[in-house]
Amino acid sequence: MATFEVGINTLTDVTALSNIALDVRDMASNLKSGNLLVAQRIYTQGANSALYDVFGEETLDKLTLKSMGQAGSGQWMDDPSFTFQMLGLSSVQDSAAEAISKHS
Repeated sequence: MATFEVGINTLTDVTALSNIALDVRDMASNLKSGNLLVAQRIYTQGANSALYDVFGEETLDKLTLKSMGQAGSGQWMDDPSFTFQMLGLSSVQDSAAEAISKHS
């Protein structure tokens, strides 16, 4: 059982899954700085969340927002979950069209 500072107890260790929030943070920071390619790389390749094989061993790969958002192949720009992330990171004053034009 894992215990977190906020008082949430889980029966399994969810650290790797919770660390995906750090990828969202890093994407937001890079988008704010105009580093769209770095944000794309974090989205497609991951940065902070460990990925485990069927035996529970950590792999060299990372858990990614893309893998969590879609099963299958395709370009990031065709992935609706990436667009959803872009909209989520945009300014609340922006319309959807403005947010997409700024971040794509």
